[in-house]
Amino acid sequence: NNLHEPQMVYLDSEEADFGIRFSPFINERNVEKLNDEFSIAYRQIEQNGNAKIIFLDLCLKVTVLLLK
Repeated sequence: NNLHEPQMVYLDSEEADFGIRFSPFINERNVEKLNDEFSIAYRQIEQNGNAKIIFLDLCLKVTVLLLK
């Protein structure tokens, strides 16, 4: 967790507070799958997919992964 390495973190106080509160939800069980889902959504947007549908799908998948 880089949040505990101040020399590696360049955030203002509001961003740092968010990072501290959000970091418990990103862990070894979901980080790779989250990265995969964002990559898939990025690729679909590049291929001119329907952005509303892609982002809805991404949000639903990310919500499930964050609850793991």
